[in-house]
Amino acid sequence: MQTNTTSPNTSDKIQELRTDLRTLGNDAAQVGRSAIDAGRAAAEEGRAKVGEIAEKASDFASNKYEQIKSAGCSTTSHVEDYVRSNPLKAVAIAGLAGFFLSAFSRRS
Repeated sequence: MQTNTTSPNTSDKIQELRTDLRTLGNDAAQVGRSAIDAGRAAAEEGRAKVGEIAEKASDFASNKYEQIKSAGCSTTSHVEDYVRSNPLKAVAIAGLAGFFLSAFSRRS
């Protein structure tokens, strides 16, 4: 019968291999944690940049809205002034516009 004995050298190598595997597992776990931390940091940085861009876009849109609103009020004011200074012309222009709109709507 053959007995299964391991030599001390083989036993030491097996123990060394187990230790190396344990160290490798710990290193892999640490690399994974580092990657997760880096991903979280990058995501937070991305959120901050998106927030800044959204704030700038909101400010830009708000400013443009105010400019357009101001221009609209100014134009309305000019039209009102013109109608008050030239009431007959205003009525004639409105009548012609109505005539042309009704003519175009009949053809459609």
